[in-house]
Amino acid sequence: MVNMVQKRVKNHLSKNELKSMIKCFKNNCRMYKKFVFINMVLDGKKVSEACDILNIGESTGHKWLDLYNEKGPESLYPNYQNCGRHSMMSDEQLDEFSRIIENEEYLTS
Repeated sequence: MVNMVQKRVKNHLSKNELKSMIKCFKNNCRMYKKFVFINMVLDGKKVSEACDILNIGESTGHKWLDLYNEKGPESLYPNYQNCGRHSMMSDEQLDEFSRIIENEEYLTS
């Protein structure tokens, strides 16, 4: 990969704001890794170097950087909208089920 241009980080956050975000996510490993990665690239590390240090794939690093550059830090938050199994009951059936459970003290979900 000769003559590749290093991607730059857009200034969505100041250096101090980025460091405070890193501190906020100290207990959330996934988010912590993402913001540490952005900080490393902002400090001048190559994407490949930062990926090696954090033990992530280079394609993942480029994806995180592209998301951050396009939509800002909010884009790094997980999106769990389409996760999980869909209910086999309709909304009306769920409402009726809830009413039955509320009226009977010995029933639970």
